[in-house]
Amino acid sequence: MWIIGGAGFVASALALASSLVPPSQIGIGSPALYLGLLVGLTALIITAPLLLYARREPHWRDPGSEVALFAAEARGGRSGDTPTPRHRRAEAEADTEADPADE
Repeated sequence: MWIIGGAGFVASALALASSLVPPSQIGIGSPALYLGLLVGLTALIITAPLLLYARREPHWRDPGSEVALFAAEARGGRSGDTPTPRHRRAEAEADTEADPADE
């Protein structure tokens, strides 16, 4: 899995790097203008949805669209409900500590 993921990351990085070089077949004029347009439009495409998300209104939300992303959330629990040995030790230590209300 790491090999496939790593290959995909390398391919994406190479595609991004090669897109920053202006094509020689097309007369674009200034390479600085090409790079500026490419970076500026990319920033616009990335920030537009983030701005919409930041300025969202409560009435835009559909109340029937609640989705539990994890099975534990659907059951009303927390993710990772299966206790690990570390969790068991922490719970045991918390149980053995004296509660001031019990004394």
